[in-house]
Order: sequence, then C-alpha cells, then structure tokens
Amino acid sequence: MRSFARVAFLLGSVAAAAQISPGPLSRAHSFLNGATNCTSCHRVGGQASFKCLDCHTEIASRIAAGRGLHARVAPKATAAQACASCHSEHNGENFALIKWEPSQQQFDHSRTGWPLAGKHATLSCASCHKPENIAAAERTQIKMKDLGRTFLGLSTDCASCHADPHKGQLGATCTQCHNAEGWKKVPSFDHSRTRFALTGAHARVACDNCHKPAEAGGPVRFRGLPFERCSDCHNDPHRGSFAATCQSCHSTATWKSVSAAALQARFDHSKTQYPLLGKHALLQCSQCHAGGDFKKTIAFQKCTD
Repeated sequence: MRSFARVAFLLGSVAAAAQISPGPLSRAHSFLNGATNCTSCHRVGGQASFKCLDCHTEIASRIAAGRGLHARVAPKATAAQACASCHSEHNGENFALIKWEPSQQQFDHSRTGWPLAGKHATLSCASCHKPENIAAAERTQIKMKDLGRTFLGLSTDCASCHADPHKGQLGATCTQCHNAEGWKKVPSFDHSRTRFALTGAHARVACDNCHKPAEAGGPVRFRGLPFERCSDCHNDPHRGSFAATCQSCHSTATWKSVSAAALQARFDHSKTQYPLLGKHALLQCSQCHAGGDFKKTIAFQKCTD
C-alpha cells in the first residue's frame, strides 16, 4: 500500500512539473530554465501569449517597419503568437530553434522581400550572410552574440556585399549598368549616352580594353579619358607616314581592310613613283606595304620585285 502511494506521489509530482515546464529550454534560452522564470517569456492570465518580441527587439522593429521575412510571416497583430510556429521551445538543449521549410538549402528567399536571381541564386547562404557584410548600424541592434549565425542585418545595396571596382566614379546604383546575371557584361549601359558612341568594331570591344587604370594597380578610369584622336587609343602602324587623319582611309567597321574605292578617293597613288593600274589598283595596301610601313622603300622596277 505504501509502495502504491509512493508511486502515485511521484507521478503526481511529474505531472505537476510538466504543468510548470513542458521540457528543458534550448541552449540559447537555457539561462531561463526553472519555474521562477516562466513569466520572462509567457504572459499570465487570459489567453496564453508569448513575450518573444520584448527581448528580440531587432525582430520587433523589422515587423513594425514591414521589413524582411518576419514582417511577412508575422504581421503586427499576430507577431507575438507567430514566433512559436517557427521557433518551438522546450524541446531540449540541442533542439534547433529555426524551423526551415522544406530545408535551409531550399528556402524561398523571395519571402524575405529580396528574390535571388541570376548568379545570386547559385550562392550558398554563408556567401552573403557573414559578419563583415552586416552594416555597422545594424550590429548594435542584433542580440545574437555570434554574428556568424544571424540572418539579419544585410542591406540590398550592392556595395554592402561587393567592393566597388570603380571607386565611386559611377555612383552607387550598380544596376544602371549591371544585373544579377554577371558583372563582366553591362547590358544595361548605353555608351551612346556618353560623348563617344561606340560603332563598328568598337562596340564589340571589352570595356577594360579602353578603360585602363591611370597607373599600375590603380582603379579603372571611366572619366577623363582622351578620345579626340584615334592615336589616343591606337598606335600608328604607318609611323607618321601620313599627315591626314586615320578617318581619311579607315572606319570603325575594321582597321585591317580599306576599300579600293576609298583608297582611290583619299590617296592618289599616281603621285608616287609607282601609279597603280589594272588589278594593282584593287589590292590592299598591306599586300605590298608589309606591316603598314609606308616609309620603307619598296623595289618595283621589275615585276619579280
């Protein structure tokens, strides 16, 4: 009879303890274990409710401002109750407090208000969510001591994750030229809006072929580049043989080929010691003037030359 009474007493004690605490808290909240700390997280009286946002003020401020994931899954009216739907407690010290659906790797990032597109969609979470990318103003608000474990504090500004290779020359709105498909191409930039429209072969040249640093190791220049003369970018293959401008014989379509008609119109070979007749008049200059050197004397007295 005494044994039965002792078992009943023990069972009653367990039931009473379960009513006080349904289980130990996670490691992050373990300092609140114990019956005397219940009201630190729970409001007593009336409908059961939670006080999560009293401590997690960085989440509360985001919900109030309508920013980020929490503002979408936990509107102001239900924020206090909604926390437990994703962050379940009293499941033991080693229980993970974040419930990812269906998994962290498959998380729908568009729910945060920042859809991952292009190259961004191929990155791991840790590629962007790291302490050095968290703005200084946000750091003071985040309660988590290990900033390597938080998903808060990132800005949607490109410069918050990417270094500016232009060193402020083109402003802070990277999307005026780039998109998330890659940084090397600039499909959104219209060079005709500058003082030097790109035509012909120029339009196929990579930006850094012309936009080079002013000095070794310096930033790429996008302002103050000379472009009035072809020689600002191109060496003169004719070594000063002609006083006329490059445009007298060439166009941006290609530098290697000059039409016979253009030559006849712009350069009168009959004024030299060797007038061009017949098929000779149809040849490209470089077929006789190797390397484009017009100062070098060419033998022409005999056909065998």
